[in-house]
Amino acid sequence: MEPSPVRFKPLYNQLTLGYLPAIVNGAQQAGIFELLEKENVTAIILAQKIQADPGILKALLEVLVSVRLLACDKESRYYVSPLAKHFLVEASPASQIRDIRAFCMRPGPFDNLAEQLKKGPHHFDSGAFSSKEALLEQEQRARGGQIQEVVDFICDIPEFASLKLMCDFAGNSGYYSEALLNKNPNLSSRVYETPDVVKLARQTVGDRKTSGRLEFVEIGMELHREDFGQGYDLFFVSHFLYHLAVAGHLPWFFKKVNQAMHLGGIFVSNHIGNPEGTCQDRLTQSILELLVRTQGYPTLTLAESNVKQALSQAGFSEFRIRSGKEGTHLNNTLLSARKIKEM
Repeated sequence: MEPSPVRFKPLYNQLTLGYLPAIVNGAQQAGIFELLEKENVTAIILAQKIQADPGILKALLEVLVSVRLLACDKESRYYVSPLAKHFLVEASPASQIRDIRAFCMRPGPFDNLAEQLKKGPHHFDSGAFSSKEALLEQEQRARGGQIQEVVDFICDIPEFASLKLMCDFAGNSGYYSEALLNKNPNLSSRVYETPDVVKLARQTVGDRKTSGRLEFVEIGMELHREDFGQGYDLFFVSHFLYHLAVAGHLPWFFKKVNQAMHLGGIFVSNHIGNPEGTCQDRLTQSILELLVRTQGYPTLTLAESNVKQALSQAGFSEFRIRSGKEGTHLNNTLLSARKIKEM
């Protein structure tokens, strides 16, 4: 048999990365990141402290060094990297441990992929976001970089300090509003959500210690019949427009947004845009797109041209766009537009 001119190594290297979530999760559960965040120690001392097999532990530490979650100094002492300290230590405000564990769940989302290719996706359950756990998970995930990206983008609006009232549409438990209200003491927010989510948010976070400046408002599922309120200087949506875009409903939705805003007000969307960036970014986005489609959701990507066209038809202009930065794990795009005429 003639040797193959194509090498298996690149594919093999990619496939071995599939073991990484379980490895990182195991290290976190063993307390490695927590201990090394407090002190730098050698592998031998660490094995004694966590009562681990020295051989397995040494191999595990080398994996974690290879993916830059740990580092090792000249005295062979291990310590956590800024990445691990920020996202893999339980006490960190930006901890993403829940997401790491989700990668290890069984059955996994692609275990029956061949069958789904034949039978189609699962029925999408919008009620899956209406539990206390889901509410908290959404917020914690946003703390992985999205909140700061949104705040930086909106604070760059020249008139941000003079804004008085914002609408945080489909705003979950109001964590984006809280971050923006902390930057502008004169700003108030109405967070629109389904009745189940509003009830949970009021019980879980209240007004987020904003002295009444954050208000939850119930809204039904038939948006074309709902009242969005009036008088907004800022109208914000995050990861909400995908299904409207697929259904061709962006123009009428943006016209309702227009009618709720002051002339000159700013609309901002936080969403996943067209795939760009590194090869790894594009791979991650394509896998996430496959994930949501198997779960019955239509897409997780918004084409910039479609959003701009629909906003233009609804009386908006003066677009400002910031593509996803390295470090925001969903590679989000931020887009703003100004209301220039009444509809």
